[in-house]
Amino acid sequence: MGPLIGLLAFIGAGVAWMFFAFQPEYANKRALSVFNWTVLGACAMICLAWAFNMKLVLKGENFEKFKLAFMFIGMLGIECVWLTVMFLLRNFWIFKPPRRGSW
Repeated sequence: MGPLIGLLAFIGAGVAWMFFAFQPEYANKRALSVFNWTVLGACAMICLAWAFNMKLVLKGENFEKFKLAFMFIGMLGIECVWLTVMFLLRNFWIFKPPRRGSW
C-alpha cells in the first residue's frame, strides 16, 4: 500500500499546486482568499470525519495493520477530488470570467 499512498500524495500535491497557482485574476482578491481558506477548512473537516469513521469501522485486531493505510488513502483521495471540484466551481462558476462582447 506504500506505493499507492506515495502516488496519491504526489497527485494530491499537484492538485493543491493547481488550486493555488491558477486563480482567476479578475476576481476580488479578498473574496477569493476567503473562498480558498473555506475550501481548505471544509476539506480538513471532511478528512477528519473520514479518519474518525475509519477508526470506528476498522477497530479490532484483524484490521489494525490496515487502519492507518486506509486513513491516508481515503484522506488523500478526498483531498484530490474535493480540490479538483472546488477548482472547477471557483474558476468557471463562482468567479466566472466576464463576458466578452454581447450581441
